[in-house]
Amino acid sequence: MGTRLYNLADDVTESRDLSSEHPEKVQELTEIYRQWRAQMIDPVNTRGK
Repeated sequence: MGTRLYNLADDVTESRDLSSEHPEKVQELTEIYRQWRAQMIDPVNTRGK
């Protein structure tokens, strides 16, 4: 499975994957996510200590 893209305003059940029709939008959103994720710190695992 890869990255999927849905228009939730028109398809709330996520039944129509638009990623193949809009690969540029998938790339744009993936890059925005990567930039955001790079700013996050790794979680600290405190269980079992």
